[in-house]
Amino acid sequence: MALTIILFFLGFLFLIKGADILINASSAVAKQFKISPWIIGLTVVGIGTSLPELVVALMANLKEASGVSFGVVIGSNIFNLLLILGLAAIINPIIFKKEWVYHDLPINFSVILVVILLIIFNIGGADNFLGISRLAGALLLLLFFAWFYFLIKRKKDYHYEETVSSRVYSWPKAFSMIVLGITGTIIGGEWVVNGSIFFAEILDLPKSIIGLTIISIGSSLPELFITIIAALKKQAGLAVGNIIGSNIFDFLAIIGIVALVKPMAFSSNLKIDLLIALFASFLILFFTFIGKHPFWEKIFGKKYILNRWQGVVMILFYIFYLYSLILRT
Repeated sequence: MALTIILFFLGFLFLIKGADILINASSAVAKQFKISPWIIGLTVVGIGTSLPELVVALMANLKEASGVSFGVVIGSNIFNLLLILGLAAIINPIIFKKEWVYHDLPINFSVILVVILLIIFNIGGADNFLGISRLAGALLLLLFFAWFYFLIKRKKDYHYEETVSSRVYSWPKAFSMIVLGITGTIIGGEWVVNGSIFFAEILDLPKSIIGLTIISIGSSLPELFITIIAALKKQAGLAVGNIIGSNIFDFLAIIGIVALVKPMAFSSNLKIDLLIALFASFLILFFTFIGKHPFWEKIFGKKYILNRWQGVVMILFYIFYLYSLILRT
């Protein structure tokens, strides 16, 4: 028992450090190609920081704990959008580019809606199955690759700004760091899953609640660290791109990969949380889109800006969400 608890906390350290090493190496490689901070945030950093969630979700599903798999993806997205972006906005109001609001934020909202529809209509699942089948997982992966292709074609966002500080490593060293980072996340993910299942059994809590809280928050620490540092340096592209890229990767690639390996059963007690994730993505879109008309500008502030007071509202929403989880247990 003691060893399981120790490895549980060590697992988080491995997840965070493994992701950190991977991001540093990948960012250094990306910098050589002079890619903009927004694209780096959406892809290299956003996907890199989501590796802990991928490993945890995959291993949990293989261990018949699909509640943890869905819980970590949904909980991580709610944490990213409401608490992390809320904190970043409080530190420095975030100025969005028009393209981000019209392209990427709607995509972030849409991918959650797609997952909800796949579950409702049970695409490719058996009659007694509620969740994401292998066919649905394959469809999500196809959408992920389509989104990635869409990014490549958006050449206007490739304008490079010398704002992302990352060292330039030799190719052998960068490759070794990437392998080391992936290894760290895999080992850490194994330990975290085992520990979370152990705690769920001891505390008699649903595995989905553990995934929504302890694991999702712990595995989102890389996003938290990167976004806060980026906000302090007023690097909006990296701060927001990291979050949006992570969320899109979570719902399309993580759920897609996990379901393709093994169909994911969806727990009915996660319906509210999935809708809250959808609401959180809509709230960010609403806050940044509204404000063009003078009347709305007086209430919400200028268009394409996430202000400090809006960050406070987002954090209050997250606190209320955690309170609702306590009431539901």
